[in-house]
Order: sequence, then C-alpha cells, then structure tokens
Amino acid sequence: MKKPKVKTKMLQLAIEPALKIKLFEKAREQGVSLSEATRQAIEIWSGFDLATRQQISEFSDRLGISEPVVIQNIVVRYFAEKAAMDEVWGDAPGVLTEFSLTPSGPLTGEQLKDFLTDNFRAQFEREREKILEAHEQYGNSPEEQKWLDDRRQKKRQPSLTENLKDLPPERREIALEGFEHHKKCKEIEKTEGEEAALAFHQNYLKRKSQRRSVSAHHKDPQDAD
Repeated sequence: MKKPKVKTKMLQLAIEPALKIKLFEKAREQGVSLSEATRQAIEIWSGFDLATRQQISEFSDRLGISEPVVIQNIVVRYFAEKAAMDEVWGDAPGVLTEFSLTPSGPLTGEQLKDFLTDNFRAQFEREREKILEAHEQYGNSPEEQKWLDDRRQKKRQPSLTENLKDLPPERREIALEGFEHHKKCKEIEKTEGEEAALAFHQNYLKRKSQRRSVSAHHKDPQDAD
C-alpha cells in the first residue's frame, strides 16, 4: 500500500554558517539530504510542549551547557539506567510507565510529569524509610527521625474501610463506591485531562440513575404502600 503523498511547502531559514556545517555533517552521517536533516530537526523540536521547552532552556542556562547536549545526556542517562537494570534483573520486559497510553494517545508533557512524579515520590519514600529504619539504632538526625515518625503515624492511620465499619452495610457500600469513583476521576484527570474525567463522571451518574430506575421498577408493590 502506497503512503499518501503529503503536500509540502518551502521554508527558508537563515542560520549561522557553523550550524549549517553541523547539520550537513549530521545529514551525511545519516545518509540523508541537508533538507531532510533540517526537516527532522524541526519535527523533533516542534514536538516539545512549552513547559518542557522552558525547563530545558532553564537547565541549559543554569549548567552552561547547550540545549541539545542537555537533551541528549538526559536520554543517554535513561538508556544507561535501563541497560544496568537489564544486567541486574534480566531483560524481561517491564512496565514502562513513561510510555503509558490513553485513548487520546501516549501520555506526555505536564500530565506525564505529574503521573511520574507521584510514582517516583512513592518509590523514594519507601527507599528513604528503609534507610532511616536501618540507621535508627545508631541515631538519625532530628529532622530525619521526625520524617520517619510522621510516615509511621500516617501508615498507622485507619483505612477507609475501618472508618466506615460502623455504618449500615448498604450505606457503607455507597460510601466506598463514591470514594473509589472520586479516586478514579482524579486518576483520569491526571492522565487524560479534565474533559475525560468529566465524561467518565457523567457516565457514572447515568449508570447510577439507570440502576435506580431498574430497582424502582422491580420493587415489591407491597413496599410502596
């Protein structure tokens, strides 16, 4: 099957001679034309969202390192970490949360950042807890011990199920269902956006309304008296 032909337009660029030479060298390495190398560079760069673009720029300014090197080194670090993980754990495929898919496409940008931040925070908290517990017998700093005590206190707090145990079964089920629905809505909002979360919530309300209608329809007539 032939690939559909995409209509293209000419784009003139004024660039420094040194950059043109660098592009030409990269094009020759890849075996493509200078125009194709330039097009690929523009395509890659145009894929960055504004927030990520600003973070790259700020990082570059703070380190005094060019933006392409900053990006490349971050990517190199990622693949180095994956390679080391394969050496230690084997090359069994893992769950790549950074490439999570949603109905609207791969998760990326600020939504991916928030999603990964939550995952890494939980991971680092577990790691810090283990380290501080191992050092506790030798004495943690006051700040570290307070962090560890606060975390233990948080883990000792009763679960939602325990808090609701004194409610009648039917009301307890309603409360648990509402809590789980709210949690799911927040997850969808983080990964897919507010519109997807609102659509999920509206479908949820519609299903609840249908269940009530079915329940009322099958209700014993004697109960209605």
